Amino acid sequence: KFFAENGPADAMVYQSEFQRSQLEPQLSEFGYRPETGHLIHGAFDLEEWGFAPRPHGKEEPFVVGRVARPDDDKWSSHTWPIYERIQYPSKRALMLGMTDVTHKKLGTPPSWADCLKPMAIPVQQFFSALHCMLPINGGARENWPRTGLEAMAAGTPIVTQNDWGWREMIQHGVTGFLSNCDEELAHFTAMLAYDEDLRMQIANQARQRVQEELADPTRIWDGWSRLFESVTISQERSIAV
Repeated sequence: KFFAENGPADAMVYQSEFQRSQLEPQLSEFGYRPETGHLIHGAFDLEEWGFAPRPHGKEEPFVVGRVARPDDDKWSSHTWPIYERIQYPSKRALMLGMTDVTHKKLGTPPSWADCLKPMAIPVQQFFSALHCMLPINGGARENWPRTGLEAMAAGTPIVTQNDWGWREMIQHGVTGFLSNCDEELAHFTAMLAYDEDLRMQIANQARQRVQEELADPTRIWDGWSRLFESVTISQERSIAV
């Protein structure tokens, strides 16, 4: 309604190319011009996240899980079947952010799953308990998932869906794994459970990418500087006219 009555904003910020691709077609009918759009990743403070990947010994259970708000669309009804398919003899699941709403959608948790309510433990403590993060959405499409940045910063490798903003955040086989089906989600997770060297390699490479690219404050500030400059120039032209 605002755009219909007042026209487009002087500038638009997108956190991912996926978000841009979804919003620009909707904004075009209000006179939006693509050159006013800016891709700027969300600010992320690495100092809040110590890099401490949890070691995994051959005789130890492999702990996999996810954290999300208790929203129906954030949790897939396929969660427990996919976790069950992980071909590793000793596994555990640790979930943070579950309530009656999520339990109703997912069904009864398996005996090897620990399900915690929102904010039951600090999120840093949560990631330090995981060997792998396996997020599976049930309708929501991730733009620039902050939990992905948190996991990568903390040293928790990610296996997730090959879609949305995940494609831009994760380099398949380098900083995590992108999966095209339920079977691949379980397969890549099991692969990390059996190959500790690979898992640690992924963890280190993911942290490096967050530090040098995805959350580099210089890059993020440069994006905002260009946006502010473009708005200033636009205003000066309007005044001159």
